[in-house]
Amino acid sequence: MLSLDPALKIIRMLLAENLAKFPTNEDCLKELRKYIDEKCTHCNSRRLLREVGRRDARCLKCNRKTWLTAKTFFSSIKKPRPYLMAIILLSHRIRISGAAFGRLMVISTSSAQHILKKVSTVLLELLERYGAPTKSSEFGSCVFRRSTESLPREHPHAEFDEIERRLAAQLNQDQALLDSLSEDEKLVYQNFSDQPITQSSLEVRSGLPTNRIMSALTMLELAGLIENQNGAQYVKIKQPVKLPAIKKPHKNITRYVARSTRYIKRIHGGVSRKYLQLYLALFWCVVDKRWSTEALLKACARYGKLSEREIASYVSPHMVQVSKFA
Repeated sequence: MLSLDPALKIIRMLLAENLAKFPTNEDCLKELRKYIDEKCTHCNSRRLLREVGRRDARCLKCNRKTWLTAKTFFSSIKKPRPYLMAIILLSHRIRISGAAFGRLMVISTSSAQHILKKVSTVLLELLERYGAPTKSSEFGSCVFRRSTESLPREHPHAEFDEIERRLAAQLNQDQALLDSLSEDEKLVYQNFSDQPITQSSLEVRSGLPTNRIMSALTMLELAGLIENQNGAQYVKIKQPVKLPAIKKPHKNITRYVARSTRYIKRIHGGVSRKYLQLYLALFWCVVDKRWSTEALLKACARYGKLSEREIASYVSPHMVQVSKFA
């Protein structure tokens, strides 16, 4: 786990090794494609006729042209080398900022940051499984950059208070709606689950007669809580919003937060609350030894297409996941 300055020799060695193994962008793309399940985007056939040096292929089943990286994590990338190099550096425990990576690869800082955010997005689902939850406000000391989520003429820290206010307001609104229901309506609504249910099943579960069931269902539909499907089944269409459940904090959560905070301050200087979770995922990547180059490449290949718009619209949740390996 090395920061950029003491790792400069290692970075140069990795660059030299990478350049020798993959001298062109096409060689880099070929390496990335090893982990992609290449198939026709039209008929899903894997019988493809490829030509050396081309990114497309001809399907031998439907005889249509398909792009080899279409609908994958590596879709539409113009320069494969920065993607491959980012994965190699991260898997070698190199802690690097977007600005430093941009200088290293001779690309713009925004492009470099996009690549790092894209890789970290792949890790989010797994981090939820292996990480420890804590409030995003715990990272207030390293959150001072503005984003599209920042309030006008307010410090970025105002986002923490705004999130709490919105969650409390939504909770109060949903609770008020539930409190306004009659006893019959509450009883019927309590018997709904995530699966569609018939009127007869509701009669059995609630013990209410047909006329009272029908009246309750009508009022629940008007309240926007349920929906009739094909005239035979009903389904719950609105789950009351609740404040994120705060479980008993992990015994080492203070240490995890402190080390993650030091990483963000030292490597990135500061971040926005909007992308905080992505930087925490990036830190997990460089401290957890499970993320070898091959493991990262496989994870990216399995993820599927990830557009720039999806990353731009990402907003860190109220409760973020922090690495337990910190």
